[in-house]
Amino acid sequence: MTKGSLTGYLLPPVLFVGLAASSCLGSAAANSQTANHPVPIQRAPVPTIRGHATVVDGDTIKIAGQRIRLYGIDALEQAQSCSDGWMGGEYATTFMQRLIGTQTIDCLVRETDQYQRPVAVCSNEVGIDLGAAMVVEGLAMADTYSSTTYVAAERQARTAGINIWKPGRRCQPPWRWRKEHPTK
Repeated sequence: MTKGSLTGYLLPPVLFVGLAASSCLGSAAANSQTANHPVPIQRAPVPTIRGHATVVDGDTIKIAGQRIRLYGIDALEQAQSCSDGWMGGEYATTFMQRLIGTQTIDCLVRETDQYQRPVAVCSNEVGIDLGAAMVVEGLAMADTYSSTTYVAAERQARTAGINIWKPGRRCQPPWRWRKEHPTK
């Protein structure tokens, strides 16, 4: 990593919590269980995609041929450059390739986009949240349209003045750049 810090952006392990039926559940559940036998609370299954990934660009990867957009971020497009000629889109793609390497990637699907692709929070084998890493390194912007998850990471990158936030460098927001440079 360059000047940014990923402290606080590691994905937490999933915790399983058990509660005594008589303390929190309705009387029907309490009647079917004694207070000595806790009833586990289970979360609904979250769709998970796991495997070796290839990088499409700074905010999109592929696992087993399926494109996955990273949740809550918008990275510079691969062909996008900034006011000083810095090829930020290429740099973002290269940085994502270094984050992934040959590791197995885990993605927790949060939603699907307008093209029915999964939009997910993805992490590498050491638990680094790929979206957080891209934002804190100043290679992506927090996508506040869909989430405020990475706003603090963006603030950290802006304060550090790195990559797209380098003083004097002007980089068009990726959503605006895409609107002005539609794909054919």
